[in-house]
Amino acid sequence: MEVRVLEYIVLGAIQGITEWLPVSSEGIITVAYSELLAAPVSDAIPYALWLHAGTAMSAIVSFKSQIVKLMREVVSIPKKPSNILVFLLISTVISGLVGLPLFIMIDKLSESVGLSAMVLVGILMIATGAIQFVKPTLPKQTSDQTPVLDALLAGFAQGLSVLPGLSRSGLTISVLVLRKVDKQSAITLSFIMSIPASLAASTYIILSDKVDVSTEHIVAGLVAFIFGLITIQGLVKIASRINFGMFVIPIGILMLAGAAWEWIGT
Repeated sequence: MEVRVLEYIVLGAIQGITEWLPVSSEGIITVAYSELLAAPVSDAIPYALWLHAGTAMSAIVSFKSQIVKLMREVVSIPKKPSNILVFLLISTVISGLVGLPLFIMIDKLSESVGLSAMVLVGILMIATGAIQFVKPTLPKQTSDQTPVLDALLAGFAQGLSVLPGLSRSGLTISVLVLRKVDKQSAITLSFIMSIPASLAASTYIILSDKVDVSTEHIVAGLVAFIFGLITIQGLVKIASRINFGMFVIPIGILMLAGAAWEWIGT
């Protein structure tokens, strides 16, 4: 097996594992891609978004019963849609309105900022970790009770997570928990709402020629799907019990230290 293909397999495996943890899979893939392939951040960010297609398919398989139920509801065109369907529609639209302009801005900036991009990722990783130490104080509700405001806030948080270093699941779950949604419902909502956003982002990346759909990229996407499918249930349980802020913050600090060391050496 060629070394280059092996590196893409490693990237796919990293995506398949880290997607379900509040550690910013995009930030980690951006760093890993840049280091393994000696590629600029401007190439790494679109590639990280491309890999989300693989884990989105994993989520579809894992939550197939909920998704089939939602699809049947959409086809039936109900006069009064369920709260969860309203939540998903609103959060998806808001994610696109926030995330697309941010991605375009980051894509343009990453072509010129170089080392500064690594500093940004490190800072956002630290922010992701800090958010996870915030404790909710409000009474809890289930996903069936999720109001429109929760959808707006969760969609906004998901849109922000296009910034490498901000964890999509960490942000959306934290927002929902702070909005008094019980943690298990927040986790389920977070991963289901990621599906349309991830597929839309991957489609945009392909149509805008940000990523060449090569054999290596397809292999990496398949590996992300397989690893995502294997690990999702176990890692979701782990994520619900462990505060990953204690891991993410040191990673962010190490990235800042590495960027500083590289800057001093230039």
